[in-house]
Amino acid sequence: MFEKLFKLPAVISRHQNAPFAEERRRYLLHCAQQGYAPTTLHVIADDLFWVARKLRGYPELRVTPEQIKKAAQDWSERERYSGHMLNKRWTSARFVRVAKKWLRFLGHLVEPGDQTPFAHLLMDFRRWMEDERGLSSTTIQRWSGYLKQFLCWYGAKKLPFSAVGITDLDAFLRSCGAKGCSRVSINNKATGLRAFFRYAGTKGWCGPLIAEAIKGPRIFTQENLPFRSVVARGQTSACQYGNKPTRRSTRPTYHHALCYLWLTCNGSRKDAA
Repeated sequence: MFEKLFKLPAVISRHQNAPFAEERRRYLLHCAQQGYAPTTLHVIADDLFWVARKLRGYPELRVTPEQIKKAAQDWSERERYSGHMLNKRWTSARFVRVAKKWLRFLGHLVEPGDQTPFAHLLMDFRRWMEDERGLSSTTIQRWSGYLKQFLCWYGAKKLPFSAVGITDLDAFLRSCGAKGCSRVSINNKATGLRAFFRYAGTKGWCGPLIAEAIKGPRIFTQENLPFRSVVARGQTSACQYGNKPTRRSTRPTYHHALCYLWLTCNGSRKDAA
């Protein structure tokens, strides 16, 4: 595999003679089979070279996430090799991410026990998002969190996952609303769960039509504009309609925002005067 990625004999030799060459070769072959571009494989090979060197103190490669983070602290050797200073924060974060993916692929990452019901489904979904979809770490973290919330909620029913249905998803989203989640937050949860159940349907874990039936609440265009009538510096806003707030006065319209801006500017002029 190294011979296909690199042309210079010295570079090929460096990768072949570094620790865990066979394990790195297997992972690179896996990435190539997933359709990774040659330039991407080149970057991964370079990253794995340094991961292997930093983890050579663990001959069996049975490493915990904490040990990976500890190994990512000292970059003096790589700085000497590259001849320039590194962005240590960015380099460390990349090292941890690449090392976890590699060790998880090998089955060597020693992760703490997860008490989440159906945790193996969550781990499989995370692996799919990372390795096959290449989603950002932010999206992976967010969707994994949404799924974990649902699995904990559904796990309390003591039912097999194969019995899950759209009524369970609807009930879960309603429970989120009852706890005070906004429509935007619930809609985000629905998006993440839809992605998971679409994947779960292809794996045969549940019915294939559940994903498309997951619907979040309607999100209005002016969802985040202020709802209440505006009162500033003891003045009654022109947005109020009498002493009792009416349905019209509490709707999130652009008039509320304009009134707020007008009152703020007007108050500032009076203070300046």
